[in-house]
Amino acid sequence: MENIMLETALRYKKLGISILPVSRDKKPMIEFADREPLTEDEIKAFWKQNPTANLAMKCDKFVVVDVDVHNDINGYEYIQPLLDEEWWKPTLSQTTASGGKQYFFLKREDMAVTQRIGFLKGVDIKAHENNYVVIPPSVTRKGQYKWDNQLPIITAPKELIREIMKNRDNYTHYDFSGFTTSGSSKTSQLFETIVHGLGDSGGRNDALARFIGGLFLRNVDFDVVYQLAKQANFATSDPLEDKEFERTFESMFRKEMRRRNGIRSDEG
Repeated sequence: MENIMLETALRYKKLGISILPVSRDKKPMIEFADREPLTEDEIKAFWKQNPTANLAMKCDKFVVVDVDVHNDINGYEYIQPLLDEEWWKPTLSQTTASGGKQYFFLKREDMAVTQRIGFLKGVDIKAHENNYVVIPPSVTRKGQYKWDNQLPIITAPKELIREIMKNRDNYTHYDFSGFTTSGSSKTSQLFETIVHGLGDSGGRNDALARFIGGLFLRNVDFDVVYQLAKQANFATSDPLEDKEFERTFESMFRKEMRRRNGIRSDEG
């Protein structure tokens, strides 16, 4: 395993992929946000010290269409219409440890693209330079990542980028009328969280709870709070998983309902 992981990391490096070491639970093992890609010597040094570390690639050069299957949501059903489009061309793809699918595209120089959570139901877009995806031969508690083919990574079709950005336009037209002008410093922090995310892995749940609570206190509509919280989570370099996100949101929602109904926490 030691030779395989190190040799594979070096091979990916030669292909122009920015390699990132991650643990079995997919957590980054180094500080990586906004830093230069690991050099060959850094890769050798790291994997000699951590021979079983998994491999991930940063999405600094890539657009990854991430199709997930969890709970009662099957992303394959919602991505199929795009796969049937004439402009969708075969490209490198992998099957994830949880049975999902990820399609890899090169970013275009003539069109901007951003990360999009909820691009389709069960389908996310990873395209921020600090986004990353785990790649073979990595193994997590759920299983092993495996390439589906040996196809080259093609440049993202213009039509795909248009679809992603169209979805973005629909997704980000929020109603901010519920925000008040008082407490401008704290309100500014809420806006900044939407753009910059929830911060480091250790404090994401607390940051999300504070963010949601701050919006509720400013009487922002529940549906808008949910969408803004989703956006903030996806802007995070290592976002919370869906179950964690939903659990935190539901907890804060219930707390807010008690507050609005004049019920103390110890009465709930």
